Amino acid sequence: MLKGCLVFEDLARDNIDQYVVVELGRPKWRDARVKVIEFDGQRAIFKDVHDRHPLFRFTLGRCLIRREFRLYRVLQGTEGVPRAYRMIDRDGFVAECIDGEPLSGEKIHEGLNVSQEFYSRCMDLVGALHARRVVHLDLRNKKNLLCGRGDRAYVVDFASAVHIPRWVPLSRVWISLLGWSDRVGVLKMKRKLSPELLSDGENKVLIRFERIRAVLFPPAVLFRALRRFRRRRRNAKAEQDSAV
Repeated sequence: MLKGCLVFEDLARDNIDQYVVVELGRPKWRDARVKVIEFDGQRAIFKDVHDRHPLFRFTLGRCLIRREFRLYRVLQGTEGVPRAYRMIDRDGFVAECIDGEPLSGEKIHEGLNVSQEFYSRCMDLVGALHARRVVHLDLRNKKNLLCGRGDRAYVVDFASAVHIPRWVPLSRVWISLLGWSDRVGVLKMKRKLSPELLSDGENKVLIRFERIRAVLFPPAVLFRALRRFRRRRRNAKAEQDSAV
C-alpha cells in the first residue's frame, strides 16, 4: 500500500468536507473541484465532481476522474508527479499535495526568477512521462507546471492526458507526435516567463510548430488571434479608465 494511503483511509464522502482547508481556483460547471485537505497532520489534494452539474458529473465527470486516477497510478514512482492515494468514491480521489508554486502563481508574476535549470528539469520530466507512454497534452496551461524548492519541476492535472499502451498500432509514432505538444508547451512557458533564456534553436521549434498548426488547424488559430485581440482591447480600456 502506498505511503499516505493509511493516513487517508478513514476519509469518506460524509466526513471529508470538515477537513477542507482551501479550494483552488474557480471551477466552471464542467470542471472538477480541487481542494486542499488536512487530515491527521498531513495535507493532500481532493479532486471531486460530486456537486458538479449533473450533465457533466454523470457523463464525462466520473469517467475523467477515474481515468485520471489510473494515469497517476501508471506514473507512480515518477519523480515530479504526485502520488495518487485512493478513490473516495466514484466522484473523487485523494492525491499528494505538492509544495510548489504554479507558473500562474503570484510569486512568478511578482518577479520570482524561473531558472534555466527548472526548464531543463521540465523537459526531463516530459521525457519521463513519455517513457511511461503518457502524454499530458495541456502543458501550455501555467497552472499545470509547478516550481518547487531547488528549482524542482512538477506536473499536475492529467485530466486531458492520454496513455498509449504498447498494443496500440504505431504507438511509438503516436507518442512522438502527440508528445511534441508537451515539449512545445514547456517552451511556450519559457518564452512567456523567461524569454531571455530561450535559445535560437528553441525559438525555431516554436515557429515551426505554429506554422504547422496554422496549416492543420486554421479555425483554432483564428480563435486564438481573436481572443488575444479582445484581451488587448480590455487591457487598453482598463489603462484608459485608470488614467482618468
